[in-house]
Amino acid sequence: MSIEALIFDVDGTMADTEEAHRSAFNLAFERLGLAWNWSRPLYRELLKITGGKERLAHYIRSLDLPAAQQARALGRIAEIHAEKTRAYTAIADAGEIPLRSGV
Repeated sequence: MSIEALIFDVDGTMADTEEAHRSAFNLAFERLGLAWNWSRPLYRELLKITGGKERLAHYIRSLDLPAAQQARALGRIAEIHAEKTRAYTAIADAGEIPLRSGV
């Protein structure tokens, strides 16, 4: 058996995943009672930070919060990210992530 094709994929290469990730973050924020909403322009800036948990930490640190409130929010990163992952998985399972043109 010979290899006919070899595909290398990075998140977002073959499918337009970024909007699904943004939507999943916003769903997680809503479900967890956080008054945060990442707009498309904000998320575009946040994408400069690699990794979902790191992106959350960067965002929380950018908020004008009292130190204790910021510490509590930073302490919830694992919980927030887990909820985001559940939301993203549901979006993907529903077939709502479009393939890029030509795929």
